[in-house]
Amino acid sequence: MTGKSGNYRADLDKHLAQLHQAADIPVLTGFGVSSQADVERFNAVSDGVIVGSKIVKALHQGEPIEDFIKQAVAYQK
Repeated sequence: MTGKSGNYRADLDKHLAQLHQAADIPVLTGFGVSSQADVERFNAVSDGVIVGSKIVKALHQGEPIEDFIKQAVAYQK
């Protein structure tokens, strides 16, 4: 599931952690990831994060996105 959400259920992290633990394949999370805090939060309960909406929105608005991408990639390493 990907795309902008913003309002997450309080127990979302718990459910993602359970899925991650039970899955035999990598679990990626992409629930409107648009900040470094989102990357850190979802990386803690999955194998990685998908950042799509934030990048597309920034590109359409002519915003610089290099710093956000560098921070997200650095955190994943």
